[in-house]
Amino acid sequence: MYLRYRHGEGCVEWHPDPDFDDSLESWNEGRSGLLIEWDDGTGSGVISLEDFLAAAGLALAPGASVR
Repeated sequence: MYLRYRHGEGCVEWHPDPDFDDSLESWNEGRSGLLIEWDDGTGSGVISLEDFLAAAGLALAPGASVR
């Protein structure tokens, strides 16, 4: 999972592995995808993990690793 938040816009993408090649070709082959995106209207570049997860409708799994 790739979590991104910039300028008040958040998104969650899934990729097959941490070293995924984020090229257009890989996206077109269905090896990656966008799960959700939103704009909170703040234009902010800072959000807590808890607030990000709530906005995305996600929860961390027990024992999850966050990098």
